[in-house]
Amino acid sequence: MDISSYKRFLKKEYPSAYEFLKHNPYSPVFFSEPVALSFIAFQQMKTIVQSLFQLKKKEEYQTRLSAKATYETALKKQKQDSVLMAYDFHLKEGMPQLIEVNTNASSFLLSNSLYQFKNWPYQTALKDLKKSFQSEWDKFNAGSAVSPPKKTVLIDEDPFNQKQAIEFLMYKDLFQSMNWPFEICDAQSLQIDEEGFLYTSQGDKIDFIYNRSTDFYFKNHPHLAKAYEQRACAISPHPREYYLLADKSRLHDWHFQREEWPELQNIKSHLPFSKILNSENKDQIWKDRKKYFFKICQGYGGKQVYRGSSVSRPKFEDLCKWQSLVQAYIPPSVTEDSNGEKWKTDFRAYVYEDQIQQLGARCYQGQVTNFKKEGSGFAMVDLEK
Repeated sequence: MDISSYKRFLKKEYPSAYEFLKHNPYSPVFFSEPVALSFIAFQQMKTIVQSLFQLKKKEEYQTRLSAKATYETALKKQKQDSVLMAYDFHLKEGMPQLIEVNTNASSFLLSNSLYQFKNWPYQTALKDLKKSFQSEWDKFNAGSAVSPPKKTVLIDEDPFNQKQAIEFLMYKDLFQSMNWPFEICDAQSLQIDEEGFLYTSQGDKIDFIYNRSTDFYFKNHPHLAKAYEQRACAISPHPREYYLLADKSRLHDWHFQREEWPELQNIKSHLPFSKILNSENKDQIWKDRKKYFFKICQGYGGKQVYRGSSVSRPKFEDLCKWQSLVQAYIPPSVTEDSNGEKWKTDFRAYVYEDQIQQLGARCYQGQVTNFKKEGSGFAMVDLEK
């Protein structure tokens, strides 16, 4: 891919990101070719997304989960859903297998910029994304006609030293195109008053938070927890959505729940075996470890993920102490490029409510999607009918 031409594209469409690239050694990583996905597999992905959205809306489902919630923020019911959910899939015999669900998902705009640069489909994805932010603001305000937020902030920990800093600046350009005054803030820098309202370090009252923090329940950010619980500003994605759909222990629940809910029946065949590791099952799981992946339930971004065939006994014992998910190993697909080189491939559906706004793929070598190998990166998806 011609990075110089891509940077010229950024200069026009995302000037803040372009300025960042001028002064930083970072370079976006893109796979050179589109990745094929059958239309049937895509339709199955849509069914999974729609079924899980319907499931999380069920009062019986919410009641069952609320009974075992350990974080107060997970119990706070919300009128909002969450922007930029991501559903990650591997393929097994052409059928999508749901590996995990993510809130606070990264790389939507980076992936979309590749589609735009190549003049491929998903040209409506940006419009859909803007509508989803507006929808979240409307829901927070109970649907009443209100003006745009006077202050919107994107939060993360030390945001300008994150790998996704360039994308944060792309969101700056996106929100400015919506006429939403916008700022990128370290989550710890926000100030809170006695009523629970949040302010930037410059004293600007915050109306809307686009949340990229991976402190999913705000355990380490009590000021965010207080503002969230008191509905002092709109926060999206939020802890309730994470608890209902994205905490990895939900994969265990969905696999073992016995209710004959149609939403669950629609996804059962698309779920790898998933189980919480505990003192009662650990000996058998250790014997069978080569069949599994191990994940910390509140881990993220490929961190605290271990392939069973290479996990050490001391690390396994540590996993037993934490809340860890044991998941059947479903190998990623393999994409062969035009030079005959093979790449592991997984698929990500970016979702709002029950609609897929954009598909992306990641092509890589090695155990995790760190894109260290030259030529690896984000890829466009070509739907084959």
